[in-house]
Amino acid sequence: MTDDGSDSEILSLLSQLEVLVNQMNVHDLPTLVNLFPIIDKINCCDKIPSAFVAKTCRIKEDIEAAIMGETVLESVLPRIKHGLFTAISSLSPSTNVVAEKKSSPMKSLPEKEPSSKSEITVEVDLDLVRKFCDEQQNHLEDLEIYALEWEKGCAQALPEIKRYLHTLKGEFGVLNYPQLANLIHIVEDALDQDKFSADYLLRLKDYLSNVMPLLYKGQSAEIETKDLIELGLAVAEEKIEKAENPEETNTDFANDPSFVIDFI
Repeated sequence: MTDDGSDSEILSLLSQLEVLVNQMNVHDLPTLVNLFPIIDKINCCDKIPSAFVAKTCRIKEDIEAAIMGETVLESVLPRIKHGLFTAISSLSPSTNVVAEKKSSPMKSLPEKEPSSKSEITVEVDLDLVRKFCDEQQNHLEDLEIYALEWEKGCAQALPEIKRYLHTLKGEFGVLNYPQLANLIHIVEDALDQDKFSADYLLRLKDYLSNVMPLLYKGQSAEIETKDLIELGLAVAEEKIEKAENPEETNTDFANDPSFVIDFI
């Protein structure tokens, strides 16, 4: 779409935006992330008023703060939803992209709407990924400390390790790294079954420390068999590979209550 943006293109984007806003809930951070590229595309159109752009930019800041754990999502979600609906309905008739009735801004939009979230391309903001990677440096150092304390018999270390891994798993899911999220999920299971030692945790810390620079550059991180062997998880190779295909395995982090993220 060009910066000018035809009315039909803008209407299509607004339709997608409304669908996502209606889907938003406190257990569905991926939908919040998916709002970013749609809002950006709308705001690039010359026909969009500056008031709409300013309002949605503030809303994006609220969303980012919630995703990164700087605010409590449950408390700000109503404001985010209301702000987006207000922004959509505030488009003046002069833009030629609103419906006849202001109270129902989507009435004249194309009849077909995305039937599921999977039809909307996931485009995670690289700045968000980089902020996540920067924060992990300290968290991974803490993981190493807790692993060493656990190895010495400290009973308080293991709950902290599990808390961090649970948080990390959710963040990987939100940022659309299903293989890495599934890897952490398998590590959690191994810990629960007393099949993951402090030594393996230290190896996991080193592995993740090498992964973060790749994510920071916008690259993907492929989990190879040798990595799983190094982590003592070679038997989990098939589960990791299936994370690439959501139709073959259950990696729907958004709809699984156990994946509610408790950000550190």
